[in-house]
Amino acid sequence: MEGPIFTVAIQHWYKWRSNIARAVLFSINAHMENFSEDVDARAAHAKWMKGDTDTIPFTWKHHPMSAEEPQVFKGLFMSYFVLVGLATHFNMTSSVCAELEVDSEPCGALVIATVGAEHAFKFWGTGVSTAGVLDRKEEAKFSEDNWGVSTVEYIKSINKLTPRQWKKIKDAAIELMEKPKLSVSLTQGANASPLNARGSLFEEDSEGEE
Repeated sequence: MEGPIFTVAIQHWYKWRSNIARAVLFSINAHMENFSEDVDARAAHAKWMKGDTDTIPFTWKHHPMSAEEPQVFKGLFMSYFVLVGLATHFNMTSSVCAELEVDSEPCGALVIATVGAEHAFKFWGTGVSTAGVLDRKEEAKFSEDNWGVSTVEYIKSINKLTPRQWKKIKDAAIELMEKPKLSVSLTQGANASPLNARGSLFEEDSEGEE
């Protein structure tokens, strides 16, 4: 398929994906810079958050900050980093007319936000962000070659979400989007983890609030 309409659509798709990834990257950069001034501590934290376990801590709203803490995880796909990405999606699509709205869950936006977060934590693997370092340009690309497999694996976990879990995730992202300071920043902004862990993330659905 070719033509001007297709070309414009592809351009908007790239912009959508890039804005989500950029918003997530900014949020994680701020988190890492505030976490510690010690390079080794930041490196260890980035490795832990990115996930060398079966749980992948950065995907959860409530999670331990290290392996030494009680391993309690609640609020899958409700971490601040992931919600920032989803809020960016809602911010960019808020002006879509009703006739063009799709009655389905924003799986694509959620997986881009999640993969973007893993991508961003990978930048901090040495305790100093390597984003923008020229000799690691190819490795740093947020491309299908680098992250396609991860995306497919996360989709497996996202497809397990129940309607009630989706509602919690979307409500939290919309609430985040409506915060004045974040809304402004969204407009302006606008494979070490085990693969089986990405595809096997799961949280039992419950009526209780997170």
